[in-house]
Amino acid sequence: MKWTDEQQQIIDSRHSNLLVAAAAGSGKTAVLVERIIQMVTDTNNPIDIDKLLVVTYTNAAAAQMREKIGKALEEKLREDSYNDHVAKQMALIHRANIITIDSFCLKIVRENFNSLGIDPTSRVADTAEMDLIKSDVLGELLEDKYQEGQENYLNFVECFSQDKTDENIETIVNKIYTIASSYSYPSLWLEKAKKAILFEDERQLNEALWMINLIDKTKITIGDIKETILKLIEICDKPYGPYMYKEALIKDIEWMDEIASCKLYQHFAEAFSIKPATLKSCRDKDVDANLMLNVKATRDKYKKVLKDLNVFGSPVEDIISDMKNVAETVEVVIDLVMEYSKRLDIVKRKKNIMEFADVEHMALTVLCQGYDEEGRVIPSNIAKKISKKYEEVFIDEYQDSNFLQEDILTCVSRSHMGEYNIFMVGDVKQSIYKFRMARPDLFIDKYNTYKEHGDFKKIELKNNFRSRNTVLESINYIFYQIMTESVGGIKYNKEAALVPGRAFVDTELPVSKETELIIIEKDEEGDSKSKIEAEAKVIAQRIKELVDIEPLFIVNEHTDGYRKAQFGDIVILLRSIKGWADVFSKILMDEGIPVHTNSDKGYFDTVEIKTILCMLSIIDNRYMDLEFAAVLRSYIGGISDEELAVITIKQRRLRKDRSMYNGVNTYIDSGDNIELVIKLKRIISLLEELKLDKKHMSISQIIWKILNVTGYFNYVGTMPSGKRRQSNILLLIEKANKYEETSYKGVFNFL
Repeated sequence: MKWTDEQQQIIDSRHSNLLVAAAAGSGKTAVLVERIIQMVTDTNNPIDIDKLLVVTYTNAAAAQMREKIGKALEEKLREDSYNDHVAKQMALIHRANIITIDSFCLKIVRENFNSLGIDPTSRVADTAEMDLIKSDVLGELLEDKYQEGQENYLNFVECFSQDKTDENIETIVNKIYTIASSYSYPSLWLEKAKKAILFEDERQLNEALWMINLIDKTKITIGDIKETILKLIEICDKPYGPYMYKEALIKDIEWMDEIASCKLYQHFAEAFSIKPATLKSCRDKDVDANLMLNVKATRDKYKKVLKDLNVFGSPVEDIISDMKNVAETVEVVIDLVMEYSKRLDIVKRKKNIMEFADVEHMALTVLCQGYDEEGRVIPSNIAKKISKKYEEVFIDEYQDSNFLQEDILTCVSRSHMGEYNIFMVGDVKQSIYKFRMARPDLFIDKYNTYKEHGDFKKIELKNNFRSRNTVLESINYIFYQIMTESVGGIKYNKEAALVPGRAFVDTELPVSKETELIIIEKDEEGDSKSKIEAEAKVIAQRIKELVDIEPLFIVNEHTDGYRKAQFGDIVILLRSIKGWADVFSKILMDEGIPVHTNSDKGYFDTVEIKTILCMLSIIDNRYMDLEFAAVLRSYIGGISDEELAVITIKQRRLRKDRSMYNGVNTYIDSGDNIELVIKLKRIISLLEELKLDKKHMSISQIIWKILNVTGYFNYVGTMPSGKRRQSNILLLIEKANKYEETSYKGVFNFL
C-alpha cells in the first residue's frame, strides 16, 4: 500500500509523545496497525506484540484492531515463512494488550485487590442493576432529607422540583455525580465547586473560574460575529449590493473589537452598553432586494446573539448578592451528591459490586501517589514497574478521554523517566457528543501546543479516502458555516477541512455526482407525527428509487468495480432518535424496506417486545388492565376488538369491579360465545400456570415457555423483518439472563 507523506511520518516516528489529528475516513486505523507492525518487525530493534498497550473505548474497536493486526502479521509470515520472530508474534497476539480502558483498569484492580482492600470475587455490576441501586439509594436519601425538614433543603426542592415529583432533582444529583466521577478525585472537585461560587468583591469576581470561562467564551463568540460582519461587508461591496449598510457594519466591527479588548467585568459592562448603529434607509432602486434582506436578517440574528450574550449589565454589588443566594443552593446540592456517593459506596460494598467509574478510581489509587507542584501525576512504584513493560502506549479515539483516564495512562507511560512513548489518535470534530464524560479540551490543548518536531509532536491526517468529492465539498461547505471554536472547540477552516484522498475509477454507470436537497412543503395544519411520517415517506420513496427504480452504483470494495446499491448501504441520520426512529421504522417496513434502528426506545416499542413484557406484567400482577388487554388483543390471546368489546359490556352489566381480569372470568362463567369462552379459558389457564412457574423458574425460562406454548416466536418470524424481530426476542432473553446474575430478583424489578 502506498502511504501519504503524513501517514508515513506517523508510521516512522519514534521516541516522542505523538498526537495524530485524524479526520474521518483518513485511514487512521490502517496507519495505527502499520505502525504497530513496523515496530514489531523492525529488523534493528524488534519488539514483542505484548510489549505494547493499545487502549480503545469499545470492545468492538478492540476486537477489530486485534483482527487487523493478526491479518497483517499473517501477511508478513506469508512473505517470509521462516521468520521466527513473526511466528512468535502470531502466538503472542492473543496475549496482546489490545483492550478497552475499562478492561485495562479492571486488570490493574484484579492484580492489586489486596492493597485496595476489596474482595477478589467482587464483580462489575450491569448498568441496569446500577440504575436500580442508584434509584433506591437516592430515593431513600431524599426521603431522609424530607424527614429532617431543613429549610435550605426545602428551598432547594422548591426551586428545582417539577410536577410535584423528585424526578428533576434526581436527574440533577445523578448528573453532577457522573461529572464528578470523571475527575481523578471527585470529592476534591466537589469541594472546589462549592468554593468557586463564593466571592466578596470585584477582584474575586474577575478571578472566579466561571467568570474567566464566561469571558473566554464571550470573546470566541465575538470573534465569530466579527467574521460574519466581514462577510456582510463583502456582500455590500458586490454589484447591486446594499452599500448604504456598510457604514453601520464598519461601526459594528469597531464595537466587536472594543468588546474583544476587554479584560474585566466592568469593562465588558461598559462595552456592551454601546447601542448598535442604525442602518441607513435604501432609496436606490438598483440595489438587489434579496441581498439587502440577507444583510438585514443576518445582522438581526447577531444582534440577538449579542443581546443574549450580555450578562454584564448588572452592578457588581447585585451580582455578589445574587451569587451568595445561589451559593446556598449550590452547597445543598453538592452536599446531597457527596452524601449520595457515600451511601452508594456502602451499598456497593455490601453487594460486593463495582461500577466502571469505581474501577477506574481504584486503578488510579494503585498507579498514582499524588501530584507534583506543576500538577503532573506522580506514578507509584507499581506504575513504574508496569511502565517498564510497555514500549509504547497507544490511545485510540483520544478525543473521548477524560481527566481520570488521562492520569491513569500517563502513570503507565515512561514520562516520569524522561522518555516519551504515548501515541494518541483521534478527531476532536467528533467529540461533540462527549462520550462518557469525555473532555475534548485535553485533545485541543495538545493540538494547540504540540509542534511538528521534538518530544511532543503533532501530525494531521486530512485526506479522506472514504467519500467522493461530491460528499466532502458539501460537508465542508456546511461545516465552514456552523463549526466554530465556540461550538466545536476548533475553528473549521482550510486546515481542518476534509480533503479528497481517493481516486475513484471512471465509469459510465450512474454514480453519485451531486448532493441532493429534498424540500417538503410544510403543512401548518398537521401535527408533529404527521410531519415526521411525511418526511419518512419521501425518504422511503427515494430509497426505493436508488435501489430498484433508478439504481445508484457504488464501489465494490472486494473487486474495485461497481455494484448496485442495496438497502444495507443506506443510513438515515436523525437529529434525535426520540419520536422519530419508531415512526421511520414503521413507514419503511410498510414500504417493504428492511430497517434497523440503534434505539433502546425503539427496541422496547416493537410489538414483539411489548407483547412479551405485557405478558410478564400480568403474570406478576393480573390486575394491570392495559397490559391484560394488550395480551388479549395480541397473537397470544387471539381476541378481536369486537370480542374485547363484548367482554367489557358483559362485565359492566354484571359486576361493579371493572378490572379486565375479572371481566374475563365473568365472561367465562356466563358468556354465550363458546368459542370465545374457550380462548379465554386457555389464556387464564396459561396465566395461572406461569404464575406458579415464576416461583421456581428464571425469567428467561418463563419467556421461553411463553414462546413455546403459544408459538409466538415462530409467529413473529413470519412478520415483516421477521428475523430481526426474532433477534429482538433473543436479545430480551439475554437481558433476562444478565438480570438474573445481578443482586436483584423477580419479574417486577426486571420490568
